[in-house]
Amino acid sequence: QAWADQPKMLLSSIGRLSTRPSVCATLHRSISSSPITLKGHSKWQNIKATKGKNDLIKSQAMNHLLKKDKPEQPFRFEIIGPSGSFFILETEAPNRSGIASTIQKYMNKIGGFRLAADSSAVLTWFDSKGVVRVDSVNKEGKTIPFEKAEEMGIELDCEQVDSIEGEDGKTKFEMLCEPKQVNIVEEGLSSQGLVIESAETEMRPKHPISLSEADQKVVEKFYEFLQDDENVKQIFDNIQSDD
Repeated sequence: QAWADQPKMLLSSIGRLSTRPSVCATLHRSISSSPITLKGHSKWQNIKATKGKNDLIKSQAMNHLLKKDKPEQPFRFEIIGPSGSFFILETEAPNRSGIASTIQKYMNKIGGFRLAADSSAVLTWFDSKGVVRVDSVNKEGKTIPFEKAEEMGIELDCEQVDSIEGEDGKTKFEMLCEPKQVNIVEEGLSSQGLVIESAETEMRPKHPISLSEADQKVVEKFYEFLQDDENVKQIFDNIQSDD
């Protein structure tokens, strides 16, 4: 579906945290979990789906030549948006000044956005979490019940287990853990026959916020610029889903 036809998808939250605890008496630890199917995990998941493969194909040959002389480096930008919205952009570019100028140009065209003078002003509103997503169908083709996935998560010291809806419309399980535990959780789940879809570190908002319809349109415009910029690799925000 076209980018312009997905305003709700664009404004889906990075991942809503469940508040319903589930206690495992045997292991004497608690884990936040939810069997409710959710949509989306981060804005960039949706952006990647709409960018398509053409941008990558067109840029690969040129990037291969440029990187020999100007290797790309990772740069992160913290941005303050309308009505208390915060954004963390992870980019890759030959130099910081170039990509910073481009991002500033986007913000100037839209209005209502500015780079945070102090990165902690934005980062303090997020937690860095390890996120491992697995298919609900294991390597043998058997469907795994949520309760079983939750049990596996508890055994691997995960903080939270959610049932979510993947971009393919199928049920997935999402495990949250400490960033340093990502590889351990990934290997543990794989060894038990689960199909790993992704294992990475994400910035999760501590207190997601809701935006007015007018502010939502402003943010949508911001993402329209970002989706066409191949230097933007990941983006996180603190916007609450309205689903």
